[in-house]
Amino acid sequence: RDEESLTKKRKTSRTGRFWTAITHAGCDKNTNLIPCFRNIESWIDNLKKAYDKPNTLQGMFQVLLVVLSQYPAMMLTYDLFEQHKKIEKEYNYIKGKAQTQALTAKMLDTVTPFSDIKKAVLRKFSDDTQQRLFIKLYDEIPSRDDFGDVFIVYDEKDLDITKGSDQYQDQNYLLIKNGVAEMVVQVYKTYKLYGLIRQKLSKELSKEIIKSIEDRPRQHLFIKDASWKKIDWNAVKKSKAPVGHNELYANGALTSFVSQMLKDAGIEKGTNEVGGKANAGAINLLRHSKISEFFKTHPTTSPEEREIIAKQFRHSPITSEAY
Repeated sequence: RDEESLTKKRKTSRTGRFWTAITHAGCDKNTNLIPCFRNIESWIDNLKKAYDKPNTLQGMFQVLLVVLSQYPAMMLTYDLFEQHKKIEKEYNYIKGKAQTQALTAKMLDTVTPFSDIKKAVLRKFSDDTQQRLFIKLYDEIPSRDDFGDVFIVYDEKDLDITKGSDQYQDQNYLLIKNGVAEMVVQVYKTYKLYGLIRQKLSKELSKEIIKSIEDRPRQHLFIKDASWKKIDWNAVKKSKAPVGHNELYANGALTSFVSQMLKDAGIEKGTNEVGGKANAGAINLLRHSKISEFFKTHPTTSPEEREIIAKQFRHSPITSEAY
């Protein structure tokens, strides 16, 4: 009986939603619905204007699809296949939008805010560590695992990228000029979509990076942490031969480095607190914490803006100005 009652309620709700939906097409219960469906573009636009919540709009598009699907004779007789496709396209889009927002809402409650993670890392690691450099860089340029092979240059002419040098054509690099460090990212997952990214770092971080390179001469911004600790840097400075690419992590990936950094700082997987249990979180944990904190501190962000920001963050680095 409960199941029958639930089914009846669903049918009643769906019917009511349909009669509500057709009013936005300028129709009513006594109207021939075929012309309403033929003018589907206008109908869809009116529904979008009337409802700004994805879940509500999704329900409206769903009931239109149900009507066309349950009455195939209408589609066959009146040739409404194109209209069906347009409704289905809108339904799938708004469904994805609703899922994105639901995921974002879940992230807000389950992920440690990035500011807490950053504070924990800075408390744990001293000024002469690359963990401090990394967390500060990530704060200014959130990204995927794109910083494991960042070449340090002082003049882009040395790279010869414009001439298609095999050595540097597919290379992320840090340009240091006039006391300012600028990150240039051209090797990342969605490069074809977003293109080359250039971002100047803050004066504070630029100063720290320059001092770090002077104290530990190297060709790349980040190297294996074990090498960082064991290398005789005074000898390197005397030799005037900066540490090279052979000290990079395998495949230029910092996953293990970031995972260990978070574990040492007490940021634990499966919890939303500093000082939890065994952690295997890495780059994704940072990405989620960064974007969730943005939404918490920007509660009035519109649904459209929230979706755009989420997609940008998931698929490409975004500038710190967005934060």
